[in-house]
Amino acid sequence: MQNEEEQEEKGGDGEEIHSFAIFTIARRLPFQIALRIPFTKHYLNIGHHTLETLRKRVQRNPKDADARITLAAHLLSQDPMTVEHAEEAARELIVSLTLLPTKADHENYEPQTYAMVHLFLGNALLKMGNLSEAREHWQQTIELDPVRPPWGLSGEATELLRKHPE
Repeated sequence: MQNEEEQEEKGGDGEEIHSFAIFTIARRLPFQIALRIPFTKHYLNIGHHTLETLRKRVQRNPKDADARITLAAHLLSQDPMTVEHAEEAARELIVSLTLLPTKADHENYEPQTYAMVHLFLGNALLKMGNLSEAREHWQQTIELDPVRPPWGLSGEATELLRKHPE
């Protein structure tokens, strides 16, 4: 009989699971690859983009809101994140809001994407020292996110509003 540790390393059909090794390798890739998940419309992204690669992607496709949001997310995740990173991220997020499908376009409108952009924009504005505008964007996150607190993006926005009162 296998011990618990060995059982955790086996899949339901006895196949070994190597997710940690894959995760470790993926974090070291200086680029990103997308693998389509069979029988779905979704992709699994492995690796990561460099800021320069993401900036070039935005330059090649200036009307691609997703490219701008991805660049902004990477800028906001830099360690340390500088005011310059926050300013660039805020510019990209503001432009992305103009490029995303609107509520009038029911078929492609995704309120959670808008919620994410407002959350990120609030975070960038906080770093830039504009607390009152940051709070406005976090409040918009809560209003737009279909997943109610404490989960989803609205949960994070609620926590940020609590942590940063006016």
